[in-house]
Amino acid sequence: MRLANKRQGERTELEPSANWQKVSIPRAAEILKVSERSVVRSKTVIDHGAPDLITAVDCGDLTP
Repeated sequence: MRLANKRQGERTELEPSANWQKVSIPRAAEILKVSERSVVRSKTVIDHGAPDLITAVDCGDLTP
């Protein structure tokens, strides 16, 4: 769920980089066809999980 990269409350009127667009949690959930809760849980693993856990989730061996 590395797609969701827009922080809550981040300004939206600023032009995003042409190379890296900001994606909100609701938009990431819509694109990936999962719940917003799944995106939030995945972000928690990415932000706070042990490296082995992050790798397992990235590879699809575990679900968040």
